[in-house]
Amino acid sequence: MKVRATPGLIGLVALTASAQVEAKTYRWVNDQGIVTYSDQPPQVRPVEGERESLITEALDISGTKKTLEAIPAHGAFRTNYDPSRMGFVIAQLRTPLFRKVAALEVAASEPGAKEDLERFTMGLQGDPPKPARVALVQRHEAAVRSAELQIEMGVVAFKAVTRSLEPVLPSEKRPTARETDTAERTLRAQQDNLIRAALVRWLYTFRSLTDEELGEYVAFGESDPGRWFVATQRKGLLDAMRTAMDAAARQMAAAFPAKR
Repeated sequence: MKVRATPGLIGLVALTASAQVEAKTYRWVNDQGIVTYSDQPPQVRPVEGERESLITEALDISGTKKTLEAIPAHGAFRTNYDPSRMGFVIAQLRTPLFRKVAALEVAASEPGAKEDLERFTMGLQGDPPKPARVALVQRHEAAVRSAELQIEMGVVAFKAVTRSLEPVLPSEKRPTARETDTAERTLRAQQDNLIRAALVRWLYTFRSLTDEELGEYVAFGESDPGRWFVATQRKGLLDAMRTAMDAAARQMAAAFPAKR
């Protein structure tokens, strides 16, 4: 999702640069509803249930399944499955707050949200976010690395298209290794802009959450089981996308006669 450069974004960059990240505090709710605060992450424990059903539930609640419905992303969780970490992740994902966050993230990714996001971005000029709020979304982006994931997906798509075109283009028109490397570097050079856009998108997505609610969600992403879940989810998405793009590339190449 692209965000236009506006004076509001410039102000946001300044706030992001000056925001001080607070000391890390973990907050979680146990099965009895007791809230705990600590400077140490919670101890994790296994959860009852079949591996496949828990993986499916985690991807479904987190919104990953809906985001890429046509691409199964279970593989990384099967090969990197950790029952203790999954136990904590599932317990958190099942809470009302995390279900609310997942719904907000899915809603913000819907096509109809684009214009609303643009209006929100423009509104930052007259109503800039508080530094504490910027610090929270900055921590969230550092944990999930959505800008980096967007670049990696772009690189995967670019390489797949390049491979699919090579057999159908005359040799003199095929991209050279140097041209391919330059194109990939150009994609990766967009990371700073994408991070700034991601911060605005998170401010928009989580606008209905209180600082306490957002802080709890961010702390989950920074915890050991949260990092495991994000990393495994990320690997699953990239692996699934590579598989899908490779299949599309093969189909495209097969549809046209090879050139010499």
